Amino acid sequence: MKDNAAWVVGLSIMIVVLGVGSIFTINMQKSSTSSNSIYFSEKTYDWQNNGKEKRYITQLLEGDVDTMVKGTVKTDTDCEADEAGISRCHNQIELENKKTVTVINIHNMQNFSCFSPGDEIEIQPLAEGWVTTVKTKGASVHETAK
Repeated sequence: MKDNAAWVVGLSIMIVVLGVGSIFTINMQKSSTSSNSIYFSEKTYDWQNNGKEKRYITQLLEGDVDTMVKGTVKTDTDCEADEAGISRCHNQIELENKKTVTVINIHNMQNFSCFSPGDEIEIQPLAEGWVTTVKTKGASVHETAK
């Protein structure tokens, strides 16, 4: 009888330890995820230099990007510049997984080129509603329709 009681007590302790360990692991994953979130502010970012070294911060307008993925630019529209010379070009990008996303590329075309149809890019999440988009292959100048 003593052996059965000891076995039950030992099993109970093991279940409690495993349960607490699981809860601790879940909480650590949650805090790790939230502490890895990158703060990004559209209002304080230097849009005049967006595109330096072919690396752009773009606003994710439609679609989802959960991890780094390659893609091909399909469209480049709405590139009218504001009084500061900043354009908010809309680009549809076909991802290698055959999904399509639409981004807004906020940049000064006089400083750094737009994305052009056919450009190959790598895109990855940055912050809520924002992605980092790197032009890996393609045109280096933007041609505007006249």
